[in-house]
Amino acid sequence: MEKFILPNMNKEESITKTIRIKYGLLERLKQVAKENNISVNRLIVESLEFALKNLEKEKVGSDSYF
Repeated sequence: MEKFILPNMNKEESITKTIRIKYGLLERLKQVAKENNISVNRLIVESLEFALKNLEKEKVGSDSYF
């Protein structure tokens, strides 16, 4: 798997979406964001994009790709 690197954020159109995150996970995200001097939002967005990019490389289910 490729290394997870936080790239520069481009100004991109975005929406607001409410999600539920386990308390312990949020605390870990806040710590990582603080250590890397980035926002929790940026960390979540970049992590999701990284996960989806790497998920697409593997087959999901029996007959379809994500």
